[in-house]
Amino acid sequence: MVTYIDNIDLIYHVKEYDVILVGTTINNSLGNGFQKDVSRSFRHVELANRETVYGDKKKLGTSLIVEGEPVFCLCYIYEARTNPSKKPDVLNYEALHRCLCQIDDKFQGKKIATTLIGASEFDGGGDPDKVKNILNEAFTKSNVDVYTYEQKNFREVDAERFGRIVKLRTDGKITREEYESLKKEDLWLRYRGIYEKMPEGLSYLELRDFLNHNKQYEED
Repeated sequence: MVTYIDNIDLIYHVKEYDVILVGTTINNSLGNGFQKDVSRSFRHVELANRETVYGDKKKLGTSLIVEGEPVFCLCYIYEARTNPSKKPDVLNYEALHRCLCQIDDKFQGKKIATTLIGASEFDGGGDPDKVKNILNEAFTKSNVDVYTYEQKNFREVDAERFGRIVKLRTDGKITREEYESLKKEDLWLRYRGIYEKMPEGLSYLELRDFLNHNKQYEED
């Protein structure tokens, strides 16, 4: 059974579930929207995705199961978008249906959540009504909560958040110390998302070096 939850961002509720679905491309990218939120807050998911074969069309209609709490299922449901203004819908509907049916069978009895997978501009640009029909057809054995909300470009979100911080300082509503603290929080969110605790006692520059060092270590 499918339950729709409107106008609530899933990233803030993922730990309430056993299984989280993420629609993505076969080109090893969790680049924007909910995908990006997951890659920032759950780095092991990003790293696991990088280990798959880039651009492998055999991935279409399959999912990568990334163990943890929660379990993440990366659903490979489209190839790539080269020009979204001319071809916004690149979702492979057959791949989406196949992937969801597999998940429905595998995770019976688990609490499952997803966005309106495949229907945002960041994960396939599919037709929302067609996607809902596929979800309703696929989930016959399991229950899934579907969060429907407007996913945003992460660059715009980051810029808006930092702009608010700067304005608070410019308007004299926060002290310099508070400003530096908020800058660090902003930097941490850009790299590590909302769940991992930021280390204490580091200056902004020290925190930046810490994050850059760890990012380089992960990529190596």
